[in-house]
Amino acid sequence: MGLKEKIILELGKEDGLSDRELTDKILGMNAPQQAFNQACRQLADKGIIKRT
Repeated sequence: MGLKEKIILELGKEDGLSDRELTDKILGMNAPQQAFNQACRQLADKGIIKRT
């Protein structure tokens, strides 16, 4: 399962998570979040998720 799929799955369980919270839940505490930021921006650009 790719990163974007993991993000979508996690947001399906708990809505409104930040990039940092998603990173912590999927990769563990204090893991780099840059890849999550990029993936979330791409998902938002496609209308799959909403960023606030």
